[in-house]
Amino acid sequence: MTEAEKDLKAIKFELLDKAYPDYFLHKKMTVKCPKCKKIVEVYEVDNSYGAKCKCGFMNNVVRGL
Repeated sequence: MTEAEKDLKAIKFELLDKAYPDYFLHKKMTVKCPKCKKIVEVYEVDNSYGAKCKCGFMNNVVRGL
């Protein structure tokens, strides 16, 4: 994995970590995708949560609870 790929992955997980409390604790989304500037959608599957957005930048970013 290149340095740029590592940085991109870190950005995605940082955004996911910000989106999680917005959605599950405050029930209000404020985190926007840095690429398309739309509010990300958070979802929960089994013991994991993830985020997705209109442009696909946040798709397939999943983290365990």
